Parts: sequence; C-alpha cells; structure tokens
Amino acid sequence: EEADHAGAEEVRRQDYMRTHDRRMDQERRERRLQYLRNQVAGLESQFERLYRVMGVKFSPEEPGRVKDIIVMFRRNEEANRSLVQFLDFQTAELDSLIEATR
Repeated sequence: EEADHAGAEEVRRQDYMRTHDRRMDQERRERRLQYLRNQVAGLESQFERLYRVMGVKFSPEEPGRVKDIIVMFRRNEEANRSLVQFLDFQTAELDSLIEATR
C-alpha cells in the first residue's frame, strides 16, 4: 500500500510538473506576443507621424513607398535649406539697414 501511495504521489508530481511547464510556456508566449504587439503599435505610430509630416503613407503592401518618402524628405530638406538662406539674407539686410540708420 505504501508503494501504491508513493507511485500515486509520483504520478501527481509528474502531472503537476507537466501542467506547470505548459503554463510557463503559455505565459512566455503571451508575453512575447504582447511585446510584439507593442512593437507593432509603436511602429504604426511612427509611420502615422511620418505620414502627417511627409504626406506619404507607408504600407507593407507597397514597399516602393519608401522611395516616395525619401524623395519627399529630400524635397522638404531642400525647401528648408532655401528658406534658411532667405532668412539669413533678410537678417543681414535688416542688420545693414539698422546700422545705416544709426
């Protein structure tokens, strides 16, 4: 009878370990899934921000849109550079006018 009790105890212990291992695996998978979902949400947020700034929407179905984004970025950079040059010119002209009135 004691051997039966020890055998039953061993079966319960093995069942517990299998259940525990399955539960731990499930929890690991759920944590990984949540991590990946958070990563995707963060990337979607960044792409949405990029769309608001650049006016070009990226989607995985259209990988060529990356070129459009780069072209738009370069255009914006050139426009900004031109505006900074204009601002520098205007500032220099304003400074010379102020100096001339003194």
